[in-house]
Amino acid sequence: MTFSQSQFQTLFAYHWHTSRRLMDAAARLDEAAYKEHPGYGHGSIHDLLFHILRTDYGWRLGLEHGRQLTSLRPEEFPDLKSLQTGFEAEAAAWQMFLNSLSAAEIEGT
Repeated sequence: MTFSQSQFQTLFAYHWHTSRRLMDAAARLDEAAYKEHPGYGHGSIHDLLFHILRTDYGWRLGLEHGRQLTSLRPEEFPDLKSLQTGFEAEAAAWQMFLNSLSAAEIEGT
């Protein structure tokens, strides 16, 4: 099965829309609930949102450069506002990357 550029753009638009909705829901929490580690899983809501951002960033760098050059650090994103800014920047970077791909690159193996 091969995908077109518009299909990838649709999938990524859904991903960014869903990420924004998660951050909107997180914004309704008080700070304690937002940063609380529930005792299971991989940490607080903040930690999980940061994990998504770091994963998006890492995959994009890997695809653009053939390897992950750097990783985002948690201290760069201490609060929800900084994560929101990071997600918007990453969404724009992904859009630029997707727009740069040729049909041959998208349809290749």
